[in-house]
Amino acid sequence: VAELSSRIYELVPTTGYGQASVGPIDNLSKVKRWLQALHQLDDVTTAAGLLLGAQANLKALSPTDYIYRGLGIRVAPLGSDSEELHLIERFINRSSPRECMLFSGEGAVPLASHEQNSKRSRRDRAPRWQVVQDAICYHSPECSKETHAGLVVAAGCLVREFAAKGGAICIRESEASQPELWVRPTEPGGMQALVKLTDRELESRVAAVYRVDRQGEEGRAGGDTATLLFHGSGMANALSILSRGLCVKPPDSFHNGSAFGNGIYFANSFAKSRAYCQLYGGVGFMLLCEVTPGRPCESNQFNFFQALKAAHLQIERKRLGLAEDVSVRDHKELQAAAERIQAEIDGGELEDLSGTGYDSFHFKCGTAPEPSGDVVHPDGYRVPCGEIAPRGGRPADEVIVYDPQRVRLRYILELRDPSTYDAFRPAPKPTGEGEADDASSDEDM
Repeated sequence: VAELSSRIYELVPTTGYGQASVGPIDNLSKVKRWLQALHQLDDVTTAAGLLLGAQANLKALSPTDYIYRGLGIRVAPLGSDSEELHLIERFINRSSPRECMLFSGEGAVPLASHEQNSKRSRRDRAPRWQVVQDAICYHSPECSKETHAGLVVAAGCLVREFAAKGGAICIRESEASQPELWVRPTEPGGMQALVKLTDRELESRVAAVYRVDRQGEEGRAGGDTATLLFHGSGMANALSILSRGLCVKPPDSFHNGSAFGNGIYFANSFAKSRAYCQLYGGVGFMLLCEVTPGRPCESNQFNFFQALKAAHLQIERKRLGLAEDVSVRDHKELQAAAERIQAEIDGGELEDLSGTGYDSFHFKCGTAPEPSGDVVHPDGYRVPCGEIAPRGGRPADEVIVYDPQRVRLRYILELRDPSTYDAFRPAPKPTGEGEADDASSDEDM
């Protein structure tokens, strides 16, 4: 055990042992944690491969185009007047009012009144731009090497436009201790570094909604129970999910927050899934997936393993030819089966509902959309965008499936933190002849 543990520490990047000794991986809990670490490392490897490939091909292809092609997906933003966007916006706003304000057609959520806007300061009324890739800052609108400020404004943040001249915009006015800063929204090669936001985009914490088609997912999900549900995840997992799809974590691995077994977790509430999304540089992502729950095991109790044991006991009752209401205490063979099932749960051998006749687990808790408000999407699945109805108890439902074939990625929601403004970091100034005077330098990686 000690020799094999040492080999693991040699091969797998590990932190936290600078001032402490390492111990053997000698129990099931430690094994599960290491399996989870390897799974996360696999996600990072997928992302790193795409990013390194993009860096190696900078001269031939933009990094964005390289990664997009490498992911094997088709992505298209929904137009501001699209009824498809209107439906998704209603679904989001049922649990988080005014979180999405992108739809501009008939029935759109009203923007802040003109009277409120007129009371804002000049600074607050200034047009806003989203930085989509690091952009070099200059001290004059000419944006020449001589006026290079030694700074870049970081991708993901928002900037204000105080003036515009010659294709450049001023994003910081001159102050007593700081000179003004200018950037070019469009680089000389045509690369878009900043995108100007509309009033609706500025008020919306959902920055954009994209329809997605992944290769190989055409036959997934579907059926009478197919439903559109939210899935929240961190930025570190985004490229891996888009490249490989949502996967059930490795059997027997340790998962933080996996209270309902080894599956893929969804919610019918935007607010519930938003809590699992970590933003980086003011930007994050959430998924909307078509999910086919099939026959769900429903429970309003947080103890999943109690429900798991009950489901397996029902299988044992059928095997023994017993009625569904026969007590474990009244039958010796059933009692022995109950002890065996509990031991398998305690030992980590039973982690999901496989073999019980159930296809998913539905934790029914505090609130859920009213079924009367369900809308059938043009693609045939149900969108639960009815009014949120309280049931008492915990705040939102969760739906867990244990087979990736029951999941099809349908939309990506781009999230924005509107408080992330003017995030600058140092950048080397050009020093020699022929240096590229744009933001596509090695520093972007």
